[in-house]
Order: sequence, then C-alpha cells, then structure tokens
Amino acid sequence: MRICTEGILARPVRYLILIILCVGLVLPLVFYIYHFSHSFSKEHIRWSEFGSYIGGVYGALGFFAVAISIYFTNRQFRCQFESDLIYKGVNTLSNLLNDDGKSVHNKESILSLSEEFVINFKRSLGEQSARRARNILCKYPVLLNDISRFKLRTILQDKLPKNITMDQFLSDLKSSAYEDCWECLKYYFGNPDDESECNRFLADIGMILFYRIPFESRLVYYQKAWEDSTAERGLSIDRFFNMLFFSLSHAYQSVDRELYFKFISAHFCAHDYVFIFYGSLILVQKEPELVKYLLKAGFLDNIKRQEILSIMYDSPSQEDLELEFRYLLDSLSSTAIPTWAERR
Repeated sequence: MRICTEGILARPVRYLILIILCVGLVLPLVFYIYHFSHSFSKEHIRWSEFGSYIGGVYGALGFFAVAISIYFTNRQFRCQFESDLIYKGVNTLSNLLNDDGKSVHNKESILSLSEEFVINFKRSLGEQSARRARNILCKYPVLLNDISRFKLRTILQDKLPKNITMDQFLSDLKSSAYEDCWECLKYYFGNPDDESECNRFLADIGMILFYRIPFESRLVYYQKAWEDSTAERGLSIDRFFNMLFFSLSHAYQSVDRELYFKFISAHFCAHDYVFIFYGSLILVQKEPELVKYLLKAGFLDNIKRQEILSIMYDSPSQEDLELEFRYLLDSLSSTAIPTWAERR
C-alpha cells in the first residue's frame, strides 16, 4: 500500500520541467546558428566543429539530467520506504488494539485494548470517589456546590446535632487538622471502604467535584487509576505506546508528515483517543517526546470533540480539561519542539 505523494510531481511543475527541457535542447542550436552560420555548410571541418560543440553542450546537459534523475529516484525510494514503514507501524497498532491486545485471560472478549482500558480507568476513578469526597471535605470544603451540599445534607440530616448547621459543620472541618477531620468524617460516615449508603452519596459528591479540585490532586487519582488499569495489561499497553511513538516519530521526520498524521489518525476511534489522552497525562514526564509528537500532530485536540468527551469520566467539558492540557504544555516547556525547518 502506498500513501506517499512526494514522488508524484504536480502538473504545473511537470509543465515547467518540460518547458525547461525544450528550451535547453533548442537554445544551443539557436545560439550556434545565430553567431556562426545561417545556412548548412559544405565544408567537413565546419561539421566537425559543430559536432564538437553539440557534444560538449549536450554532454553537460545530459550529466545534469542524469543527476536530477538520480535525485528524484532517491526521493522516490525514500518515499516508498517511509510509506511501507508507516503502514507497517499502523498495522501493528491496529493489531495491538484488537486481537493482540486482548487479555490472556479473556481472548473471547469483544472489547479492544482501548475500550477495556477506558472502562477500567473510569471504574477506578469511580471507586476512589468516596475517599475523594472525604478529602475534599477536609481540604477544600469551599468547593462544594449546591448539588453536593444537597447530597451532604441528605447524609447528615439525622446525624448532626440540632444546634449545628451545615455551614458550621463545614467550618469546623476546615479549621481542624487533616487527621482530626478524617476521623470526624469516619464518625459521621463510617469506614470509607464500606459499601454503605453514606459512601454512595459521598461517591456522587466525589464525582461531581472531580474537575473542581486542584489539578495536583486530580493527577494523583489519574495515577492510581492508571496503575489499576495497567495491572493486567501493562505489557500490551507499553507495546502500544512504544509503537505509537515509533510511527509518529517517523511520520514527523517525513516530508509528507501531514499526510502520514492523517493516515495514522484515521485508524483511531473515540476510545483510542481517550486511551491516548490519559496515557499522555501519565507518560509526559517519562516519555516527553511522545507527547510532543501527539500535540504536534493534533491528536490530543480530538479530545475536545463532544463525542469523545462523552465517554470520559463524568463527561467533562472542554473547560474542565483546560488544566490537563496546561499540565502537558508546562511539562514540555523546558524542551521546545523542533520545527520542520530545523530538522531538514
């Protein structure tokens, strides 16, 4: 399969080359006739001189023609090599996402690697929600909005003393040391790992406020979800991101990089982009070059599309993910992405 167009010259360029060739062939004859003769000579020596002139001129032109031919042939071979390399890389990515990426314990699964990852990642974030809500109450009670206050009031309506209002309760939590606050919440809500009604309400609060907590805290939950989601499939996930880096790096260094980026992007679905986005947040410190290529290729911008946002945890808006993108850019700020001109 060929996706390269580098070796195929545009029609105006072909016409220009044809005109140059015609002029190059005719101009030496016109020059000779204009300066030396206006008619055919009957002297042998004149024809010999003319032959020497033509041989010298067209020999030099032939040399340049061969050099140009070799140049374009090499470009064509390079283009073919890049095309085959990118195609094989994308084919490997597709295999890793599908059959090769399936769990050894569940080869009959109809889920791709990215679909299974997104499900597990969201499940892990959800399982952390009850503890997250308690952490918010201890550290950031000011973040509670009307919905979360209503849910909290529902939990505490039979637990708070009659003379303590919700605002007083939150104020007392805010003024307490973190350990004291945590123990106080255990008194009112029970153990954070119990499957209780209180924890279900707290889990709702933790989910509602997930994108309102400081990003540094949010990143900790992302990291825990990544650990949980890669526990069984870590090898396949590592192979996928290594191959993605390989494909993008070769595409980026190609003359036809925009075409290759589109070709690679065309093989990814919504779950794949979510998978890559969450992976970028975790891998940016370890594999900054990969995230550079993803940003340069515009892959991560696809996250802002509504159909992709809808399958992420708690269906965030573009504004909710602003800090995630800022984190990626800040993490890469120390190493600038080289321009195409700098690479050539």
